Amino acid sequence: MIFALAVRVTDTTAEATHLVVPQVLPLDAGPVPEPSTEAGPRSSRSRERADDDVVTREYRDGDALRRVHWRVTARHGELMVRQDEPQAGPHSRLIVDTDRDGYGDIERRGLRPGPPSGPSFEWAVRMAASSAAHLVERGYAVDLTTSTPQTAQPPLADAPGISAALAPVLGELALLRAAAADGTPPPLEAHPSVPLIAIASQPRGTTIDWMLAQRAPGTVAVLLLVAPHGTADAPEVLALADEFTRAGWQVARVDPSVPVDAAWRRLIDGQPAPAEATAILRGAAP
Repeated sequence: MIFALAVRVTDTTAEATHLVVPQVLPLDAGPVPEPSTEAGPRSSRSRERADDDVVTREYRDGDALRRVHWRVTARHGELMVRQDEPQAGPHSRLIVDTDRDGYGDIERRGLRPGPPSGPSFEWAVRMAASSAAHLVERGYAVDLTTSTPQTAQPPLADAPGISAALAPVLGELALLRAAAADGTPPPLEAHPSVPLIAIASQPRGTTIDWMLAQRAPGTVAVLLLVAPHGTADAPEVLALADEFTRAGWQVARVDPSVPVDAAWRRLIDGQPAPAEATAILRGAAP
C-alpha cells in the first residue's frame, strides 16, 4: 500500500477590527439616588436581567456585522443579530465636554498617533464609562450628551459582562473625540426627574451656560472637574466649582492622576444632595 503526502503553503493576510472600550470601575452608591417609576423602584433582580434584555433575529443580507450577537449565535449555530427594544423606565443624562479648547493638556502638535488627546480628556472618558455603568446598574437608561458632534452611528460594545443597556453608551465612549467647537452646543430641555452627571475640565463660557441650563430646579446634578496636573486648586478652577455649587450642583475637583472611583467618593463625602431633589427622584412631592 502506497501513501502520498501533499503539503501546500499559502500566504494569506487577514484583518480584524476590535473595539477597545474605556476601563470601567465600580462606583459606590450615591450621590445619585435609586430611581422610581409609577410601578415602584426597579429591583436588583430586574437589573440583573438587563444582560439578556435584547431581542435577536436571524441575520439577513445587508445587516451590519456589528449587530451580530455572538453569544446567541453560538447557542443557535447560525448568525443572529440584535434587534434592541426601546429602553423604558427612568432616564439619566451623562454630559461630557468634548470641546478641544476645554482641555489645556491636550497634545496639539501631532506627536501622538490618532486624534488629539491628553491626560484630562482620557480621564474624562474613563469617568464617563464608569458613571454610565453605575447609572445602568441602578436602573437608569443613560442619555449621553456631548458639547461637540460625534460619530453618527457608533458601534455596540458587545462583550461578556456588558449589558444590552450599557452597550450603546460604551460604544459611543470608545469612539469619543475631542474636537473644535463649532458655535454653541444645541440647547437641551431640562427635566426635573432626570439626574445629571457632567464631566469637564476647563469649559468655555458658552459650554458652562449649556451645562447649567440642563439642570431643572430640584434635580440631582453632579460635576466632576478634572483639572490639568497641579491646577485643581487654581483660582479659576475654584471659581468655576463655586459657580456650579451655587447653582445647586455637587462638585468634585480632581487631578487626572486620581482614580475615577476615588473622585466619585469625594462627591459622596461632600455635601449631600438637596432634600427636594431626592424627593422628586423618589416620586414624592417637593
